[in-house]
Amino acid sequence: MVAAPSQAATDVYPPGSGTGLLGGATSVRFDNVSLSVLSGVAGGSAGAGGVAGANLSSAQLQSLLSSGSGSLVGPAILKGNRIFVKAKCPKKVGRTCKVSVQGMLKKHGPATSSRTAKVGKGKTKRFVLQVKPKARVKVMASKRLLFKETVKAGKAKATVYKRLKLVKR
Repeated sequence: MVAAPSQAATDVYPPGSGTGLLGGATSVRFDNVSLSVLSGVAGGSAGAGGVAGANLSSAQLQSLLSSGSGSLVGPAILKGNRIFVKAKCPKKVGRTCKVSVQGMLKKHGPATSSRTAKVGKGKTKRFVLQVKPKARVKVMASKRLLFKETVKAGKAKATVYKRLKLVKR
C-alpha cells in the first residue's frame, strides 16, 4: 500500500499476481505463498467426540437423495392390498436416517398408508404400505406409482418424490 498525504490509499499488485475463485481440489501459488483448497465430504469427519455427518444441511441431504443412486430402490411390488417398497439411507449421510414413505396418486393424493422407520447409514429397509380403499382401482390399473419419501438425518430434513414401476404379483 502506498499512501500519499492528499490522496486516498492505492493498492499495488506485483506482476504475476491475481485472484481467482477456488473450489473442489485446487492449488494456487502466488510468489512465495501457496494456497490449497479441498472440498470435503458432506458433513465432515467425526472429529473429537462428534458424530460424522453432524453438520449435514437439508440442501446437501436433498441432493444426496435426488442423485442417481437415490434412496428408493428397485420397483414397488403390489400383492393384494399391500405395496412393498425398499428405501435406503445413503452412506454419505454418515448417520442413521428416519425415513417415511407414502404412495401417492398425485402429488397431494395419498393412495397408501404412510410408514416410518429408522434405517442405518448405507442400509436398506422394506416398507409395507396398505393401499387405501378409495385408491385401489386406480392403483391396480396403474403401471407406475408416485412415492413421497421424507428423510431426516440429524437436523436435516428432505422430501423427494419418485415414480417407481409397479410390479403386480
